[in-house]
Amino acid sequence: MKKKTIKIAITILLILGIIAATLGCTQASDEQADATNTNQTMATQGSYIVVDTGQNSCYDNSEIISYPEPGEPFYGQDAQYNGNQLSYQDNGDGTITDLVTGLMWAQDQSESSMDWAEAPMYAESLTLGGYTDWRVPTIKELWSTRDFSTGWPWVDTDYFNLVSDDGGDQRQQHSWSSNYYLVDTEEAAKNVAFIVNDWTGHIKALDGRRYVRCVRGDTYGINDFVDNEDSTITDAATGLMWAQEDSGTGMDWETALAYAEDSTYASYDDWRLPNVKELQSIVDYSGVFPAIDSMFNISEITNEAGNADYPYFWTSTSNPYIDPREDPAGYWYAWYVAFGYAVDPDGNDCHGAGAVRFDTKAEGDPSGEGAPRVYNYVRLVRGGLNDDQAPEKPEKPEGSTSGESGTEYSYVTSTTDPDGDEVHYKFDWGEGAYSEWLGPYASGEEINVSHVWDSKGSYEIKVKAKDTDGVQSEWSDPLAISMPKSDSIISQLYQFIEEKPVVTMVAGGIGIVLLS
Repeated sequence: MKKKTIKIAITILLILGIIAATLGCTQASDEQADATNTNQTMATQGSYIVVDTGQNSCYDNSEIISYPEPGEPFYGQDAQYNGNQLSYQDNGDGTITDLVTGLMWAQDQSESSMDWAEAPMYAESLTLGGYTDWRVPTIKELWSTRDFSTGWPWVDTDYFNLVSDDGGDQRQQHSWSSNYYLVDTEEAAKNVAFIVNDWTGHIKALDGRRYVRCVRGDTYGINDFVDNEDSTITDAATGLMWAQEDSGTGMDWETALAYAEDSTYASYDDWRLPNVKELQSIVDYSGVFPAIDSMFNISEITNEAGNADYPYFWTSTSNPYIDPREDPAGYWYAWYVAFGYAVDPDGNDCHGAGAVRFDTKAEGDPSGEGAPRVYNYVRLVRGGLNDDQAPEKPEKPEGSTSGESGTEYSYVTSTTDPDGDEVHYKFDWGEGAYSEWLGPYASGEEINVSHVWDSKGSYEIKVKAKDTDGVQSEWSDPLAISMPKSDSIISQLYQFIEEKPVVTMVAGGIGIVLLS
């Protein structure tokens, strides 16, 4: 009798569950219809969650700046808007799980390079972490892992291993995508496929031998565009709303930021310049030209070769063009997406429609890539933001400003989080080395962190914070320090001199120390 009662209860629960699910689906459908018809609400995020870039510094045309206020020049750039923060889990078996997209990645690239046609065979033969269903990632999947928080390389090396730790041969950092370049116009580049460069960050269509970073999981990056019939397009997969029309004219980067912030297009006043991941999310790699869904209207141009073409489009994401292998005195660029051909200086398609590269922000700066076009176009976006507020800019580190290399020194800082969340801290020690994320600490709690510099030199220490949701602050003001003594050898030399008889002679006004 007891078993029969349990069965009846389970049956009732199942029926209730089915009814609830049915009502829920009906309600969701009604809500979606209402949103589409009235256009009063943004679509919620669906299957295509755009991962934030992680960029948390602001720039003008030549250097890092404090976060601008509304109405000030350069307001509205990537770092000032928070999306779905980068978040990974190291599974300890050579695999990395992206906690935002749900994709699982191979921590290492393939040991050797290969032609694009060989890449699927390599992936299908791979057994890693006990899994055998690995595949070559799509270009949008690869792009989701880009990390723009620190600069070159553009991937989080706490989780992803590179073929070369110092950049090495740039070709060694290229990872094949599964996307062949399918645009078949007379001017289009031929026999190439799209790659992402872990070191320089680009998306380009190339041939030759490249490496593979395999992925597994449901395919990520499928758009679901809805024409709202009010000159806006909603991507139901990402939750982003786009302007159906572009700016219709080119402009420099500072002007592009202001144009987006000041826009009241289609009676909305919360438009912004999209970051580089958001804008790349609407590229169509199926072979159409221009590389964007036909729902969108796009301006036509004549390119440097005199061919019919389409513009480059600015993003709000800067590229501090600093190669850490060289003197870090680079110039400052911003990323753009090429919906038309990504051309060389002569106007020939060299990297494909759908490429992502960078350009100079203003006249007078050194040229960007390919055919530099300082005056690029704008495609407005709204929505897709995280309501969580970033921690305040941390206090400038306090501590010793000079000392000996090889000796440990301590530095103090703190910050507060507007939401009261606990915070983690990351230090830039000014020598190309960063601390791990330290914490968590209570909002407002003062922390004390130590570091040892191994080499003589002058350095600038700065620190940033992130809350428990991964939303990051801007960098603190830097503390300049000097390590005048290169290592303990100097101390040993002084000790040696003290222990030996010393005779001082003066010849021609020059003091000479002789050790007997």
